[in-house]
Amino acid sequence: MNTMLKTLQFHAETTETLCPTHHIPLMEIAGHRLCKLCAKETVHHSHAAYADELQQRLLQQKIRNSGLNKRYLDRGFKNYVIACPAQDNAIKLCQAFAQQIISGHYPNLLLIGTPGTGKTHLSASIIRNILHNSTKSARYYTSAEIAQKMMDT
Repeated sequence: MNTMLKTLQFHAETTETLCPTHHIPLMEIAGHRLCKLCAKETVHHSHAAYADELQQRLLQQKIRNSGLNKRYLDRGFKNYVIACPAQDNAIKLCQAFAQQIISGHYPNLLLIGTPGTGKTHLSASIIRNILHNSTKSARYYTSAEIAQKMMDT
C-alpha cells in the first residue's frame, strides 16, 4: 500500500512562465505545465457539462415513461390550432392547469369532446410542459386504460 502511495505522489514546481489567460505562474507537474486556475475552470466546465447531460438523460427517460404516443411527442401549446372560441378557452385552462401542477398544486382536469377537437394534443402539451419545466413526472392514460386499471383492483 505504501509503495502505491509513493508512486502516486508527485512533485509540483512553480515556473517562470505565466499563463496567457490568468497571468499567474504555471505549475510543472510530471513534465506538464498547467495553470491552476485553467485546471479549475476545466473541471468546473466538465462538471457543468456532465450535469447538463444527466438532466437531458433524465428528461428523455421521463418522456419515454410518459405514455405519449410518438405522434404526440412534439405537440405543444404553441402548435395547437385554435379554430373556435371553445378551443381558445380549452388551451387557456390547460396552460393554467400545467402551471398549477408545476407550482406544486394538484388540481383535476377532465377533457371531453368529440374526436378531432385536440384533447390528446392538449394532454400531450400539458405533459410536455410539466416535464420540461419542473422536476415532476407526468403520465398519459386513455379512458380505456383508466377503466382497465380500476377493474384490475
